[in-house]
Amino acid sequence: MKPKLCYILPRYAKDDATHLAHLTDFLKEISKTYDLWLMVLEGGYPPSDIGYQRASVFWFRFLPFRLCEMYCRFLYARFCGYTHFYAHYSFAAAFTASFLKIIFQKGKVFYWNCGEPWKYKRNILRDTFEKLTYHMIDVLVTGTEGLKKKYSEIYSISLKKITVMPNWIALQRFFPDGGRQRMRAALSIPSDAKIILFTHRLSERKGAQYLPEIFRN
Repeated sequence: MKPKLCYILPRYAKDDATHLAHLTDFLKEISKTYDLWLMVLEGGYPPSDIGYQRASVFWFRFLPFRLCEMYCRFLYARFCGYTHFYAHYSFAAAFTASFLKIIFQKGKVFYWNCGEPWKYKRNILRDTFEKLTYHMIDVLVTGTEGLKKKYSEIYSISLKKITVMPNWIALQRFFPDGGRQRMRAALSIPSDAKIILFTHRLSERKGAQYLPEIFRN
């Protein structure tokens, strides 16, 4: 029998252009190991070929109603044997799952965040809530060793409590056999030309300030 895992996905949309679109591949992988209950906070139902055993889509977006719904759904999941929760990006989901874990003294809560939240302006209430959440969860999952050290430093989290999991993007999707050559030909780019591809908005938070140095080098 597979171990049970409740996975909280912030949003699902068939035409999503954000990093969340790649989670479909990731979920297919972990569904091989886990009995997966997929809870989607916004959007629709993901395709069943992902491999989840159950799926739920939340009704409410207004925060007070959302929190009540979240509490009820997570509580029901616990009664169905799902005591381990993995929350992707949602502080509210990580907090609620951790609150229930403390009450029942059973299970674990994993929380994924690579968003460098310290770079955003936060009011004192939001900042306090986020710091509390980081200390209530069992494991913080982030993308690099550098981020691991930064989260530990800023939020006073033990390094033992932080796990590094590199991004789950399946690169083979973008580099099929002969794909680079076909792309160069379609865009009339010479075969010996050097190309830099920056796949995000041009902002300092995304590292765009390093582009001139990269060009020079």
